[in-house]
Amino acid sequence: MQGSPITFFSYRGVSSTPSSGHAFVFTTKTAERGTRGYDASTGKYTATVPGLYLFTVNACVPTSQYLHLQIVLDGAPLVASSGYGGSGYPPCFSLQAFADLTSGQQVWVRCAAQCNYNHDNDYRRMQFSGALIQKA
Repeated sequence: MQGSPITFFSYRGVSSTPSSGHAFVFTTKTAERGTRGYDASTGKYTATVPGLYLFTVNACVPTSQYLHLQIVLDGAPLVASSGYGGSGYPPCFSLQAFADLTSGQQVWVRCAAQCNYNHDNDYRRMQFSGALIQKA
């Protein structure tokens, strides 16, 4: 789409484990183009360009622990999932959500209940990304 703004962000590395109902704060920028809507101090993306967006989160669960995540829009869940790290090599999982945003709306990853996760290493990373798919 010629002349449309490019809006994309991707952050990894979580500053601390949030309690239930609070946002994960991703602190390490891996890529960002266009408008700067992600706030690495709150973990929230604020839309500056209205349109259709795609958001994703990738997470890994430690052995014998639970992880319950939601991608939320202005506090309301768009999508949710959970994982349990059984014995052996614990799982990773991803969530994806499309959202039709207006300027000022916020999207973030929320701890929905128990939120134990594997901290970053070379093979298991927690990451939050978003991209404008189509401008309104």
